[in-house]
Amino acid sequence: MPWNDKDALTPQALNSRSGLVFNVKDPDFGAAGNGTTDDTAAIQATLDAAAVNSAAISECFVPAGNYLISDTIFIPEGVTFRGVGATEAAGQKVTRITLAAGTEKDMIRFIPHTALGTNWWFGHIHSMALFGDTSGTLGNGISFRDSSGNIITPQDQTTIHDVIIRGCSENALHFPKGGLPVHIYDCKLIFNGAYGIRFTSLSGVTNKFAMTAHFANISMDGNISGGMLFEELDDWSNIVLTHIRGEKRTNSDRGSVTAQEDLLTFDNCALTGVSIHGLSVISSVVDGGAGSGFEAPGASIKIQGEGAPLIRWSGATVRFRDGDSNAANSVMLNDTVPGRTISIGKLQGDYNSLSSVRRNRDLASIADRAGTGTTISSVYLAGIPSIVFGDAIVTALGIDLVGLSKGEGYVQAADTVATRFENATGGAIDLASASFSVVMIPDSMFKAQAAVTWDPASTADGALVSVTVTVPGALGDLVMFSHAANLKSTLGTSYVSAANTVTVQLQNETGSTQDVDSATLTAYVFKEDAFMFMNSVAFNPGSLNDKAGETTTISVPGARLGDFVVASFSLDLQNIILSPYVSADDVVSVRLQNETNGTLNLGAGTLKVGVLDIHRYRM
Repeated sequence: MPWNDKDALTPQALNSRSGLVFNVKDPDFGAAGNGTTDDTAAIQATLDAAAVNSAAISECFVPAGNYLISDTIFIPEGVTFRGVGATEAAGQKVTRITLAAGTEKDMIRFIPHTALGTNWWFGHIHSMALFGDTSGTLGNGISFRDSSGNIITPQDQTTIHDVIIRGCSENALHFPKGGLPVHIYDCKLIFNGAYGIRFTSLSGVTNKFAMTAHFANISMDGNISGGMLFEELDDWSNIVLTHIRGEKRTNSDRGSVTAQEDLLTFDNCALTGVSIHGLSVISSVVDGGAGSGFEAPGASIKIQGEGAPLIRWSGATVRFRDGDSNAANSVMLNDTVPGRTISIGKLQGDYNSLSSVRRNRDLASIADRAGTGTTISSVYLAGIPSIVFGDAIVTALGIDLVGLSKGEGYVQAADTVATRFENATGGAIDLASASFSVVMIPDSMFKAQAAVTWDPASTADGALVSVTVTVPGALGDLVMFSHAANLKSTLGTSYVSAANTVTVQLQNETGSTQDVDSATLTAYVFKEDAFMFMNSVAFNPGSLNDKAGETTTISVPGARLGDFVVASFSLDLQNIILSPYVSADDVVSVRLQNETNGTLNLGAGTLKVGVLDIHRYRM
């Protein structure tokens, strides 16, 4: 029967909805909550009593205490399972349920709808801490199965709120078949043997879907396999993640195993949409005492497989503390389906990043005196309705270009970005597949800009056409340009050719005449603080014959393959093509290529390179 002892049933635990509250410490049920008495039967009896209540909604209330269980607890459909609060600290007025050592079972499973035997309706778990068996090898914290192991699908506003799940042998939360509206928020899922949350993992299960799943304010530290795994989800799924935090830490609960390579993984999913708002990944010192060092972070986001989902997010932040600023692997994508939309923020460093997109691309073999281009189509950057002609775009390839000339990125069509590469090294170049990244640069990164209308007209194969733009700036300033029309695979570069003058040039090596449309051309001059790493060196390229080039390197500590870089020379380049790229960690290479149809000797000057700080600025 319902129990209303004011000493054990707090006002906070009372339910304002119609229905009755059943307290596990009611003498009819007899839970002790002392940490030593086995309370499994008492808790289950309370849940069963709540289930037969005729009211629309009933509640099983678990007052403050430490409740030891030696078997799985089964929550019936329509019952709210509620404590008074969750914390890891001992002695606090909280509800803690502890799994006895050697149990090797899930802590919580479910009793489904009597007529719809695979669904669990209107259920809620609130305000408690679940502590698993840290010495075991089997058992989840909460698993959506029934007593026979059949898969259960949570339905209609299932919520898990203010719950800590720690030290379970497998996953903190396991959804073998996804679920219809599922809401998990204000939870701490830490130091578990597999994942914090695992959405589907079983081969042969059909119609695995998440439809609407909302995860908010979730902390997932030290889970051995990773934070969240979304695996083989299909159908009309929509997942929203808000303020998700993960820290790669040694799992001291399970034998000091190094934990959590990936915070979020989407593996072979075919989802309608995923929205991520606010993400924090922390790589910390290993908790191992003397001799411990840094554990390099794994991929904080991993998207792989043929069903890679559409991803959009905003305000994403990744923090690396204790001096570990190497975020080269902070995002790892394996987009195996051409045309699949993946829109992410490049996560790195200490700042909120601008939105960027990264995809794997293979330029294949490029013969000498030949060129190729690569594109990213269906580009949707967070907070930007559409990528359009004239947007300021910078691109990068995450591999040493070994002397290839690289043009500045440009918009080829709405939501499609392209870059042209040319080989004039004297031999064929075959680069391995690498990440190709795109970022849109906001006006806040420029100290000056100016626009003109420019018609490059018809440009023959092998010819170069250029224009000058009057814009405040000095020789040696770092600049870029945009043209509000498709460059049609011509190789475009820009440089300061005189005080307050930027030259923009297009080199046509496409094999045929190109006629780039008349449109607005904008030249931009970067602020010095738009760069997180910079260096300048004295440089004399000497005499360069027509069709000849030279590549030099500059040490730039902190630069990483795939970073966005810009270069300048303190003298007029006289239409020589200047192409910078990161060729190795801490090294930027700069290629100077002469395609002017004459010999040029620029003389000695200063070569400057900068790695763009896209994490400091917002759109």
